[in-house]
Amino acid sequence: MTIEVCEGLARTRGMSVFGLQYSAECYGSRNITAVTTAYGNSTNCNMPCSGNATQTCGGPYALSLYYDASKLPPEVAPVPGGNLSTLNILRLGCWKDEFPPTGRAVPNLLAANSIMTVDMCARLAAAANYTVFALQYAFECYAGNNETEARKFGVADNCDSTCTNPAINPLGTCGGGLANSLYRFGNSTPSPSPSPSPVVPSPSPMAPPPGVLSPPPVVPPPVVPSPSPVVPSPSPVAPPPVVPSPSPVVAPPVVPSPSPVVPPPVVPSPPPVVPPPVVPSPPPVVPSPSPVAPPPVVPPPSPAAPRPLTTLNITLLGCWKDEFPPTGRALPTLLLASASMSVEQCTQLAWSRGYAVAALQYSEECYASTNETLATRFGPATNCDSPCRNSTADPPGSCGGGLANSLYRLPPLAPGVSPAPEDGTPVVVVPPPVIVPPSPVPAGQLSTLNITSLGCWMDQPTRAVPTLLATSPTMTVDTCAQLAYASRLRYDVFAVQYGVECYAGRNETAAFKYGPSNGCQTVCPNPAENPVGTCGGGLANSVYRLPARPQLPKAPLPPGTNYTG
Repeated sequence: MTIEVCEGLARTRGMSVFGLQYSAECYGSRNITAVTTAYGNSTNCNMPCSGNATQTCGGPYALSLYYDASKLPPEVAPVPGGNLSTLNILRLGCWKDEFPPTGRAVPNLLAANSIMTVDMCARLAAAANYTVFALQYAFECYAGNNETEARKFGVADNCDSTCTNPAINPLGTCGGGLANSLYRFGNSTPSPSPSPSPVVPSPSPMAPPPGVLSPPPVVPPPVVPSPSPVVPSPSPVAPPPVVPSPSPVVAPPVVPSPSPVVPPPVVPSPPPVVPPPVVPSPPPVVPSPSPVAPPPVVPPPSPAAPRPLTTLNITLLGCWKDEFPPTGRALPTLLLASASMSVEQCTQLAWSRGYAVAALQYSEECYASTNETLATRFGPATNCDSPCRNSTADPPGSCGGGLANSLYRLPPLAPGVSPAPEDGTPVVVVPPPVIVPPSPVPAGQLSTLNITSLGCWMDQPTRAVPTLLATSPTMTVDTCAQLAYASRLRYDVFAVQYGVECYAGRNETAAFKYGPSNGCQTVCPNPAENPVGTCGGGLANSVYRLPARPQLPKAPLPPGTNYTG
C-alpha cells in the first residue's frame, strides 16, 4: 500500500477523504467533518507504508488522513464489498453449488492455489471478460457470465472456509464445501436485474430452481423420449420466474425405462427362443426373453475399457470414491487444476514428480499419491462421468466426476527422478514453481546486512515483536532484514515467524518477554539460503538485531494533496 494507491482507490469510489492505517490499510469517506471529529487527533502515525517505506501510513488505530475535493468524480456511488479488491466488485452472498452432471453454478474454473484471494480471483475473471466470479473452498476461483445461473441452486449457509489470507479476506468471503461466495463486477448489469441490494441475497427469486428438478409432469411423458436432447437448451436463458421450463427435467428419459424393455415389435421377434404358448400373452413375455434379449445389449461395453491416449504406459485402475477433508483426500496432493486438463498432462506431471499413482477428478483436477492402497480406501465409485476436456484423446469415464477419481497406476520412475514424499492426510496444493533470482547473500550468511541472531523466542497473539511488515511465500531472512532496515521508523530488531511472516520492533527486551522457544522448526521458503531454525515456527520468532543505520530523508507528498495530520 502507498499514498498514491489509496488515493486512486478513493477517487474511483467517489470519496474525497482517504486515510491509511497500520502500514497496509486504506479507508475512504465523503465527510471530512465526521472523520476528523469522531475520535480526535492522534500521535501514533508512525508506521511506514507497506509498498513504499519512505511514506507514512498511519499506525495502530491511527489514520494518516488526506483530503482533496478538487478531483472528486461526479455521482460515483460507493461499492459494497469493494474493500475486498482493488477492482469495483459487488458482494452477492453465499450460494449453493453442485457436482456434474447437475452443476456447476459458475462453470469456469480459472485457478486453484494455496494463495487465492478475492482480489486475485477478481483480476483473473476481469482479464477474461467474465461478469461474475466466485470463490469456493478457499482456494478455488470460478467465473461465468450468467448471474441467474450462478444462483440457481439457492442460498447456502456454509461459506465458512477460512480464507488463505484472513487478514485481507474475512470469514464468509471465500466460500465453503460446494458453497460459492459470489461477486459481480460493479460495471456489469445482472442478467435478471434483481432490484434488491446485491449484498443481501434474496432467496425468493432463486428458491424455485432446486425444487424444479423433480416435476416431470411439466413435460408430457409421450413427448420426452424422442426430443429429450433438445429440452436442455432453454434452461440457461430462462429467468427464475419462468422456472417451469427447467433443463434438469431431462431426467425423464430414465423414467420411461419400459421403452427399451417392452417395445411391442421386440416381443414377437424372439419366437425361436420363447415357447409358442407364452408368445400370445405380452406381459409374461417381458421376463421370459430377458435372458435372451440382454446379451446383445451387454457386449458393447467390453471388459477392456477404452484407453486414454498417453505416451506413458499407464494402467487403468477404474473409478474410486473420494472425500472432502477432514476425512481425506484419497490422493492428498493436488498437482494442478486446469480448464485444459488431460490424462496425458496429469500422468506426465505426477510421474515427473516421483508419484506412483495419479487421478483426474471433475474433469479439471489432477491429484497424485505414492500409496495405491490409500488411493482406493473409500471404495469403488460409479460416477466418473465428468466430460473430458480433451475428448479426442480421453474417452468418457477417463476424467473422474464429483468426488470420484479416475485412477491410473504410473510406470516405474525414470532414472534420476526421486520418489515423492510419503503421503500424509491433509490436502496439499502445489503452487506454480517460483523462479527465484540468484541471491546477493554470500554463502553461509543470512543477510547482506550485518545482523545478529538472537535465537528462538515464544510469541503470543499480543505480539512480542509488534509490527507486521510483510507476509510472503518467498520470504527470506535477508528480505525481512532489508524491509525493517529501510523503514523510516528506527527499528532495532526484526523477526521471521512461520517461514513467511516478517515482524519488526524497537524494544529488544520486549521481543524476549514470553521466554525462549524450541519451536523454530518451519522449513524456510529458500532452504538453500536459510536453514531450518532461521525462519521461526508457529508462534515462534527467529529474532535478529539490526545494525545502526543513517537517517532517511523525508519523502515529498503527491502533488495537489494536503496532509491534515
